[in-house]
Amino acid sequence: VLENEVRLSEIWVHPKYRGKNLGKKLVQAVQTVSRAVRKDVTLTTHYGVLKFWIKCGFKIVDKNPSYINMMWKPKSLLNRKP
Repeated sequence: VLENEVRLSEIWVHPKYRGKNLGKKLVQAVQTVSRAVRKDVTLTTHYGVLKFWIKCGFKIVDKNPSYINMMWKPKSLLNRKP
């Protein structure tokens, strides 16, 4: 948890355990912390896992050919003005 955001730097599930919603549960745990501290979750990812992050509710903030910056906002902060 940083001053202005919750930064998710890496998440990885061993191939043997994929398809069991473990990644989703880990992300949901981070989102629970985000709600509690009232901060957005940010991350940088690549195109190969973009669908996963979108399913988890993340939105694209910025992208280039190599990576994508994404953000998830707790519902309580959606109408917040910067």
